[in-house]
Amino acid sequence: MITGGILWKTDYEVNFFDIDVQHKLFVRIIERIVTEYNAKHKEQCVKLISELIRYTEFHFSSEENFMEKYQYPEIDHHKMEHKKLLVNLRERIISFDYDNINFEEVVTFLLDWFRTHTVSEDKKLAEFLNSNVV
Repeated sequence: MITGGILWKTDYEVNFFDIDVQHKLFVRIIERIVTEYNAKHKEQCVKLISELIRYTEFHFSSEENFMEKYQYPEIDHHKMEHKKLLVNLRERIISFDYDNINFEEVVTFLLDWFRTHTVSEDKKLAEFLNSNVV
């Protein structure tokens, strides 16, 4: 059983509409993984992990498009953080066959990463965008 999941809090808001909307959906997918895992619906968890990876790729692409359009000075660092997350996430999943994914470890990793990345990197990006988007 996974305890201590995640619910959206205003602390996670970066105050840039597009990014906040996408972050809320990211959190919602994690909530769904926790719910399905606790209900012992492993097959659904696998599908949700796949959805989460695809959604994360979309979200990162969206953020990176904003960074490129408005010439975010820390774009290389931010893109590297995105790449590292996707590599790490895939390694955690691929290193197991789907019958042996440690969902608790994956969820803990995602929650830690989300909380850390959002309050540091994404807030800096949002501040930059808010001051540069016309």
